[in-house]
Amino acid sequence: MSAIKEDDSLEAAPVIVERTYGASVNDVWKAITDFDQMKQWYMPALRAFEPKVGFETEFSVEHEGNKFPHIWKVTEVVPQKRLRIPGDFPAIPASPWLRLNCLPKEKTRG
Repeated sequence: MSAIKEDDSLEAAPVIVERTYGASVNDVWKAITDFDQMKQWYMPALRAFEPKVGFETEFSVEHEGNKFPHIWKVTEVVPQKRLRIPGDFPAIPASPWLRLNCLPKEKTRG
């Protein structure tokens, strides 16, 4: 039997996913920060979004009959380069965060 003491925390190694797109940094940035494009391409449940530090939004995503509430607060915006959104997902004990970095193809990691 094992127990987790109150002062212990569960920490996991980060999951890093890299993608290369046949698009300019400007086009990719627009796809990840423009509300209409976000809804169209990958987040249809999104109610509102602004790429501004301090912006907050809540929405739910349904998958296989289950609802997953999302609470986002934008904490970092470097236009055309980086967007950070720590997530609060009540159904997940250790809530993840999202950091998107946009780099021209010649500057991606090997």
